Amino acid sequence: GQLTALKELDLHGNGLTSLPPELGKLTALTNLNLGANQLTSLPPELGQLTALTELNLRNNRLTRLPPELGQLTALTGLYLKDNQLTSLPPELGQLTALTVLNLHGSQLTRLPPELGQLTALKQLFLGGNPLTRLPPELGRLTALEALSVQDNQLTSLAPELGQLTALTVLFLGGNPLTSLPPELGQLTALKRLHLNDNRLTRLPPELWQLTALERLGLGGNRLTSLPSELGQLTALSLLDLSNNPLTSLPPELGQLTALTELYLHGNPELGLPLEVLGPKWDEVFLGNAKPASPRAILDYYFALQEQGKRPLNEVRLVLVGRGGAGKTSVVERLVKDRFDPKQAETPGVALQDWEMRDCTGEPVTAHIWDFAGQVITHSMHRYFLSHRTVYLLVLTQREDHAVEDAEYWLKLIRSYGSERSADGREQRVPPVIVVLNKSQMSRVKVDQNWLKERYPFILDFMETDCGTGLGIPELRQRLCRLMDEPGIREWVREGYPAEWAKVKRALVERQKEAPHMDFAAFRQLCKDCNVEGVEQAGRSLHTLGVALNYGLDPQWKDHLRDLTVLRPSWVTHHCYTLIRYAENHAGVLCREELAEILSVERDGVPGETEEKMHHYLMKLMERFEVAYPLDEDGAWPPVRWLVPLALPDSQPDGVADFGKAPPNDATRLRFRYPTVPLGLVAQFMVRTHSIMEDEMQWASGTVLTLAGARALVRSVERKFVEVTVLNGDADARRDLAGLCQAEIRELNAQFINGDVREQTEVVAEGVVAWMNVKTLERDEQKGKTISAIDTDEGTREVETKKELDEFGTEDGRLPEKDAALSDDFINRELVRIVKLGGDEGIFHVTTPKPRVFLSYSHVDERHRKSLELRLKVLANLGLAHKVWHDRCIQPGWDWDQTIRDELAKADVVLFLTSNAALASDYINSDELRPALERHVRGEARVIPIILEKCHWVDVFAASDPLAALAEPKRRVPQALPVDGTAIQEFKPQNNGWYQVSAGLKTVLETVKEELVKKAATSAGD
Repeated sequence: GQLTALKELDLHGNGLTSLPPELGKLTALTNLNLGANQLTSLPPELGQLTALTELNLRNNRLTRLPPELGQLTALTGLYLKDNQLTSLPPELGQLTALTVLNLHGSQLTRLPPELGQLTALKQLFLGGNPLTRLPPELGRLTALEALSVQDNQLTSLAPELGQLTALTVLFLGGNPLTSLPPELGQLTALKRLHLNDNRLTRLPPELWQLTALERLGLGGNRLTSLPSELGQLTALSLLDLSNNPLTSLPPELGQLTALTELYLHGNPELGLPLEVLGPKWDEVFLGNAKPASPRAILDYYFALQEQGKRPLNEVRLVLVGRGGAGKTSVVERLVKDRFDPKQAETPGVALQDWEMRDCTGEPVTAHIWDFAGQVITHSMHRYFLSHRTVYLLVLTQREDHAVEDAEYWLKLIRSYGSERSADGREQRVPPVIVVLNKSQMSRVKVDQNWLKERYPFILDFMETDCGTGLGIPELRQRLCRLMDEPGIREWVREGYPAEWAKVKRALVERQKEAPHMDFAAFRQLCKDCNVEGVEQAGRSLHTLGVALNYGLDPQWKDHLRDLTVLRPSWVTHHCYTLIRYAENHAGVLCREELAEILSVERDGVPGETEEKMHHYLMKLMERFEVAYPLDEDGAWPPVRWLVPLALPDSQPDGVADFGKAPPNDATRLRFRYPTVPLGLVAQFMVRTHSIMEDEMQWASGTVLTLAGARALVRSVERKFVEVTVLNGDADARRDLAGLCQAEIRELNAQFINGDVREQTEVVAEGVVAWMNVKTLERDEQKGKTISAIDTDEGTREVETKKELDEFGTEDGRLPEKDAALSDDFINRELVRIVKLGGDEGIFHVTTPKPRVFLSYSHVDERHRKSLELRLKVLANLGLAHKVWHDRCIQPGWDWDQTIRDELAKADVVLFLTSNAALASDYINSDELRPALERHVRGEARVIPIILEKCHWVDVFAASDPLAALAEPKRRVPQALPVDGTAIQEFKPQNNGWYQVSAGLKTVLETVKEELVKKAATSAGD
């Protein structure tokens, strides 16, 4: 109480149960943070802090507020989220300077009418309470810009809400509303209206007067139809209509030309398949997925109406299991009812079609994919799987390993075959029938009930013996019945536009003549069949396994653009052939050997003689992250590639030294999996190959080096991926450890659904133990400085920040503070309110971080990846909010406009400068010119990164923004590496990238300081 000059006091997250009355003596306080404690009441003396402008009481256990709070008349922000308040004192109405009031997540059943006196209020959050009504006095809050009443018990709305004409954001989702007052039509400034998860059966016509609306959420209601007037909302960019019983769509939806996101999932009567609908709203909003094109969705829907539906009646049937389990024999018995005791082992993937004539409805064509069982091929399987698949897991009794085999494959099916949200969460696991084969020879011993309990997506266990035919008719009948069972029938029997069926038939005929065709031919084929949705048709065929199509996704363009519609067997056979060849040659593939490897007919599959197709396959392998070039010069095609999947098993000498370092001299991290996903470490090697030590790679691990630090990354016991970082100074070890952590986390999001535990080695009061990293991160987000860990010696404590700083800085870990009413703020608040169900959210935030835009020629993609590794290190240090390049563009996006938008938001623009980049008209006119314009105005920093000798100074100086200045060559931005020395002149090139990293670090630190000062100035204003 003696600190009377104190202006800011942060007691967040300290477990306080009470406050001393002396707190009231700190009358100079303007900011008091008491969030995330255990407070049940507040002393009345708090009302003496009349200089307070910000009071944070989030995440306590407050049941009431003292009326003295009404004396804090200077207060502009009052945060009471997640308490246990059942009522509010009317004195809160005296806080007339208040602009933000957050009461989300309490037990409020009513609001005092005095809240209507808060006429300066701009943001009011009332979500997550049991409110049954809103007082009409809220209509007096005419300055209000954002109002959230999500997840309450409102059955009606006061018409006075129509007086809130300044409102731009209104959240009303999660209430039992059955109707809306027509007065909502007066909210003409409204840009976002969220009505999701109510009980609306119709919408008032006045709603269509809200022509400023940009985002409209109507998902989870009871709408069966939509009025044509919806087409008047021409500013709409997002329309969520998911999970309604809609039976039709009005043609006027086509007038919504600004629409970039349309969600119609969960409306089965509309007949829209997942390939057309694309990712769901939460996958886009909370994850990294990008929405499907609204135009493509509507084109498909109206094509259905015009052309009529034709049932698809097709399914992909995939057989997996160990080599020698009899998968191919099962296929032969199912399809042709024959058995060859000398059946050769499948070399990669064997494909054939089977017409299932015994189905309840029409016959179904099964596209059978019989995968090889050899371990080296397993990690490639995932590139050819889709979620709309039925699996046969074939087991045989081999030295009592059947249960182990079953678990191994079931985990892989769940990991690779599941339909997932963008953040990796499992949405639906495909159905599996377990085939217990060779039953007459030796009964397969598995605990069927136990396996079903652990893996509920198992439908049945079927005993077979291909030699005698035992169980084959029953298996055939079971598969036929499955086609008409709920959950499967929908995507087997779904209706397609009649013209799409013509495309598929024509494509199958073409594939008999050639294994691949260019995309222009596929586009023309679609045009001949009167199909406009070329990309949607291609994705549908890809999912079915009829034709693999990689050029539709922006991530797979360039070398893959011209040859994107392929016979699946052509891709699978030749990719597996290359991997097997590399396995016998220490993992190395040579360009001069490709013709010999690929042009020979093997296993009944014709060879590939075209050189351009050999290079195409290697580019495909690179994009699969199965292979990487061994040459530094960047020429395409390279002379050699390395295939980590095919490396020898034995680790090289020197690896054991990493285990000898004491805990205080090493940073250790491990990821524990049910089973380490096959290919994860190999893919990690592909991603990080530019910083790998020579001759330090083997099948299950590698050694990286960065700025003097060395990292061992390896898979151990099929359960762990371990990271050990040694040498170098503390900063170098932190940077390399953080980079390894970031890369493995990204791979985990690809491979698995969160069934992994990340741990770091800590020394807790003298005890060495492994601690959950998620625990440390959540403690830090809640403001805790000390974290507890259970050890064999009892509970111990560690410093939260110190342990996390082993992998980055606090600025790099915590989210950036958002402006009061920015899109990010509203989005983030909506996520917490709608999706996190009362989770305490993130309280600690950091200062602004620079946005980075990366411009490059796709010829230089290898260099982009090298730069991205360094940029991830800088992001871990809190020096970059986002690194953006055109590989971030997803299907359905306007790629040109997206590039313009991202370039306009960037604080730093990096140009990977080469002859190819300087020769690109698009880069010069659409990226370099606007970037230099912003550079001249002082809005962004442009940094050329010189990859090879080229006349870059002349090109930059000749660009309009600099050419208009006196002595333009002297105004050309300073380049990296130092003095504009090209990366390719460094031997090794990592020395050049080290200079780039150091230079970027300095620039980003300066830019960040400028952003912080700018944010502070704005806050003061």
